[in-house]
Amino acid sequence: MRIGCLSTINEPLLPYWLRELSGLDAEMVVILDEKALADADVERFRERTEGAFPRVSMYNYSEWPFYLVPNHNGLETVAIVKNLGLDLLLNCGTPRIIKSPLLKAPRIGVLNCHPGKLPDYRGCTVVEWALFNGDQVSNTAHLMTEEIDLGPIVVTETVNLKPDDSYVNIRVKVYKANIALLAKAVGMLIVDGSNFSSPSGAGKYWKPIDDERLKLLKSWPIKGQYG
Repeated sequence: MRIGCLSTINEPLLPYWLRELSGLDAEMVVILDEKALADADVERFRERTEGAFPRVSMYNYSEWPFYLVPNHNGLETVAIVKNLGLDLLLNCGTPRIIKSPLLKAPRIGVLNCHPGKLPDYRGCTVVEWALFNGDQVSNTAHLMTEEIDLGPIVVTETVNLKPDDSYVNIRVKVYKANIALLAKAVGMLIVDGSNFSSPSGAGKYWKPIDDERLKLLKSWPIKGQYG
């Protein structure tokens, strides 16, 4: 299978995704968007993880083909996908909302790993909303569509949390489990490119959690929620 990773020049998790994906039986390329992550997004990631993901050298992946494009949604990206005959694209931190031409360019589609149980937790800050609601935190690997978080589901897994986990510990666990589940889902699609199913209804779309609830979560003892 031929696979392309969509990312950007300053995505902190890119080398961790590539390391996890490197063991798969697939030809890999990386397509970087020239648009960097916003400073606010980088700072939010640092606050959530507190140094759990140090900078890692990309040297081990220097033999992988890298492409730099002005915009993942541009014609240049679509042409790369078609010319290389890519079967699957992976969202490894694209700074764009992927539009229809690119969604339709690879044979199978564009795979994303969402940090929430779909379709119940679509949208924003769903880790925080699940915690606040006392629900289990999950990751869901799914194929992207123009409707946000409503594409066909490949696999969903619950994140193993402990009663004494802090907010930062939970966030780090979710990121690590998310990276692993994306690679697992790719492996499943390598075996069977039609290994996915439609979501059970539209679920619920969550808007960003408010500052008051977020502050409570960051200091809230999670004990009892996941015992």
